[in-house]
Amino acid sequence: MTTDLTAQVVRLRDGRALGYAEYGCSQGDTVFFFHGWPNSRLEAAFGAVAAARLGVRLIGVDRPGYGLSDFCARRRLLDWPDDVVQLSDRLGGPWGFRLEDIFVEVHLWHGTEDDKVLLAMARYVARAIPRCRARFVEGEGHLSVLVRHGEDIFEAVS
Repeated sequence: MTTDLTAQVVRLRDGRALGYAEYGCSQGDTVFFFHGWPNSRLEAAFGAVAAARLGVRLIGVDRPGYGLSDFCARRRLLDWPDDVVQLSDRLGGPWGFRLEDIFVEVHLWHGTEDDKVLLAMARYVARAIPRCRARFVEGEGHLSVLVRHGEDIFEAVS
């Protein structure tokens, strides 16, 4: 029996299902991919070939109410990180930290034309993480950074 790695589900503490897909190398360093609206975990497939070639474990996560994830009626934007922490814990990567407390090297890639996540927020995160290596890609949008620069991204983190 084989498991479809693109249709996996974990149960969160509140009983909701959280869907995720896994691409690339299962033993590689884990990179989380969070889709935009109105997509799903399957959007991470854009980076699958590059992730596999470079030995990266790419995890695409369904947001609440999308794909395999259950809807959450009174969900707030600030509830999302806890869902991701719970998934990360289940996958073997415990979280629970402030940005300023991250002392490992972090690679942040962000398109200067991203209309989904403000450039100011990405710059804030880059400043807050002590060893953040940020690349702000001129003229790229939200998804186009991964589509056009996926191999460079995975090469940088592997």
